[in-house]
Amino acid sequence: IIQVREGDVVARRTPSTLGVFGCNVLGEIVHPLPGRNVEFKVGDSVTIQGNTALAGRDGALTWEDSVLHITDLKTIDSDLQMGAVTAKGKVLVLGNVGPGTHIQAQDDVEIRGTLEGGTVVSVNGSVFAKRGIAGRSQVKAAGNVEAPFIEESTVAAGRNLVIDDYIFDSSLSVGRA
Repeated sequence: IIQVREGDVVARRTPSTLGVFGCNVLGEIVHPLPGRNVEFKVGDSVTIQGNTALAGRDGALTWEDSVLHITDLKTIDSDLQMGAVTAKGKVLVLGNVGPGTHIQAQDDVEIRGTLEGGTVVSVNGSVFAKRGIAGRSQVKAAGNVEAPFIEESTVAAGRNLVIDDYIFDSSLSVGRA
């Protein structure tokens, strides 16, 4: 999840050039074809100023079907030890998620720490647990689930399950979340 603030530069376009002369294997001069400027494809809350695309509001940068968007982002700046979080966009937890915690988002969920004993549901996106999934956690995602390891947990991924190290004593479902 790429967090942006209103006014942040989210993309830059390099203007086209006239090209440079070259030569072929016979030593003959090859004339350049001029470059062409490609249009920015932007969606919700992205504005264009010349060759720069700017975030029109705070949120998360999303690249979907070659179009840049800014989507809603709920950020939790610390560990989440209990309670419920519901979001219509993306959720970013900068710490750990503990037992008894429930997170449900319409889009991606990223946990920069460990998910241990909590429940995470991504209705239309993916779940990323950067330091692993453990302790009877439950994870369900329409997209991918990515983590370095899974221990004693239940995980359902609609597309792909990407694990770097190991899976231990867990229930897994891939392709039908």
